[in-house]
Amino acid sequence: GKLRRHATLSSTNLSCGRLWVLLLAPFSHKSVGEIFHTGILLASALGSFEDADVSFLVFLALYLVGCWAAWLAKSVIWGRLLNRDPFGTHKEDWGAAGGMGAQMIFLARVRPEARFQ
Repeated sequence: GKLRRHATLSSTNLSCGRLWVLLLAPFSHKSVGEIFHTGILLASALGSFEDADVSFLVFLALYLVGCWAAWLAKSVIWGRLLNRDPFGTHKEDWGAAGGMGAQMIFLARVRPEARFQ
């Protein structure tokens, strides 16, 4: 549908000039439950970033770049290059998994003694 063209990250959307998907896709979710779950995890991570005295810009940059890297790894590297799927780069991605993963890896390196709650 129309939302798919404007809120999911795919090579099709990027090649059509829809660059705003780079900002919308990381914040798009399938359900209210997914939004709630992501909100709780991001709030917890934000507290850990504050404790480590890391700026909000670093927090946001890690989130966005992590989401983009997850799409690149799943669609381009895994789908197109390794599986040789001709439509691998056209697969859509959205959500926060890659961004939260990048944040957790960063926190594990900056504060290895901290525990995520």
